[in-house]
Amino acid sequence: MKVLITAGGTSESIDSVRKITNTSTGRLGRLISSEFKSRGADVTYITVRSAAAPAHGCNVHYAETAQDVYDTVSRLLKNGSFDVIVHAMAVSDYTVQRVTSLHELFDGFKAAYEAGLASDDILKLLEYGQGVGIPGDVRDTDVWNRAEADTMRITSRTDAGTASIEADRFPIINGPAAGEASGHGEGQTAGAGEYCNDAGRKALDADEMHVSEPDKQPLPGRGEAGGCLTKLPSGIEDPVIILKPTKKVIGLIKELCPGALLFGFKLLAGADAGTLQRVAGELARKNRCDYIVANDITGISGDRHEAMIISDDGSMLCCATKQDIARSIADIAQKRLG
Repeated sequence: MKVLITAGGTSESIDSVRKITNTSTGRLGRLISSEFKSRGADVTYITVRSAAAPAHGCNVHYAETAQDVYDTVSRLLKNGSFDVIVHAMAVSDYTVQRVTSLHELFDGFKAAYEAGLASDDILKLLEYGQGVGIPGDVRDTDVWNRAEADTMRITSRTDAGTASIEADRFPIINGPAAGEASGHGEGQTAGAGEYCNDAGRKALDADEMHVSEPDKQPLPGRGEAGGCLTKLPSGIEDPVIILKPTKKVIGLIKELCPGALLFGFKLLAGADAGTLQRVAGELARKNRCDYIVANDITGISGDRHEAMIISDDGSMLCCATKQDIARSIADIAQKRLG
């Protein structure tokens, strides 16, 4: 049995030291990998370095962002097939498009409005900080140039070969362009302290753990020669982070591996059982999941992990702990695949 498991939580860079992430630890994914390995399965495992380590003998692929995960899943499914796919990873729903300030947005909107731009073009200016898709005759006007200058000033550092992005009151940082690697999960922003298990990860023998790294891609704001993201200064009173949706990994899986038994996950906060079942059903139908592990954050604490494993025919299995969930997933897969 060939099994692909995703686990842990991705993160998206705001600047060189700050990130948007979630509270996923990867502990459930580790238990799922242990269940499948104990039954003789060939397990491929996608995770982040800050998450709990998988079982010994897994073929591990590390990612960081939602785009990393999307690219890794796409590559693995295009190069091979899997009997079971357990998509337990909390993948970021949004990534950073641009960091600016309320003052910059106001100045840019005012100047763009005075230039007579259409509403869609004004939104592009505010979102990207530049005249993406703006007609040339408008971009060539003095008013447009003033609007663009009010939202973004870029000076080149020829000695370092990198771009220095500057503004009068606030440095504007552009996020990764669409398609660049830099990240489905619901969770609250968490600090690095919520991720541990380094000792467990280091304990894995190199001979038993085959590791591949994601492709190294330029970070947002880097110049041609590399360099680092600009660090936002402290004390800014009106920062604004503009986000854009990430690609949905779960929507890719059945397209590339239609014969796989797919377990999706849905996490809500403060939802009743009826709402949880309804939302899980919608996710299953949209992405052709065979099973959805539906859970609410209020039912998760330590090893306690209340969840419903809902099949595409509407039948439901209730679990009380992470170990219950892991064992049940492996049992279902083994029974379905014989």
